[in-house]
Amino acid sequence: GGASGLRAVIALYTGACLIGALATWFAVPDTAEPDPPQVHNDTGSQLREVLSRPNVWLLGGVIFCAYTAYYGTFYFAGFATAAYGQSAAGGAAVSVASGWLRAIVPVIAGLSADRASSRSVIVLSFGVLVVVFASLALLSPEVGGIALLYVQAATVAAAAFALRGVYYALLEEGGLPKHLTGTAVGVVALIGYTPDVLTPYLWGVLLDASPGAAGYRALFGSLAVTSCLGALLAALHRRKASSAP
Repeated sequence: GGASGLRAVIALYTGACLIGALATWFAVPDTAEPDPPQVHNDTGSQLREVLSRPNVWLLGGVIFCAYTAYYGTFYFAGFATAAYGQSAAGGAAVSVASGWLRAIVPVIAGLSADRASSRSVIVLSFGVLVVVFASLALLSPEVGGIALLYVQAATVAAAAFALRGVYYALLEEGGLPKHLTGTAVGVVALIGYTPDVLTPYLWGVLLDASPGAAGYRALFGSLAVTSCLGALLAALHRRKASSAP
């Protein structure tokens, strides 16, 4: 606790960033492929071409839904306190315990995507989220108790981390030319990460309007609907045979 704990956290994040920078410098090859003769590097034309591709908009929607579901992992602590009578420390333990999956699940999701496809992993992950979020919205605490909540929190975290591990692979599966990748990522990120702006405010309004467990159940119900939309958008994403320009 106190300033020493905060300094340790800052030092940890700083060290992780430095290690990441060094790993990138030494491990990532510094190769640049020349653009094909027919490719024009005009920013405006590239942006228009990216915006004209339905797969870019679909991927933006997929990431929007996936990132919203990821935000749902932050609310298990409050739900455990409001609906299960846990202390603040006990509620936090529900979220922290599932956070360790972050280091494992994306690797498994990536390997699975190589064997099947990223779209299949994404649709499956969204399907899992629909079921679990719906159960959180509908089941009373008496069903399974706090042990079931731990399982639900871990399952949501695993599915959310799997999505975050593979959703950008849809760019390649959708046949996006390499010279448009940077512009496409910018557009997709603008759409996909808007939950950073919207979600805390909107869910705060929801929880203020329905205090206690009822508000959290409504929140998880909305996440079930959002995850269903994400699965639909991923299913609509068209897979191309080649990603060459």
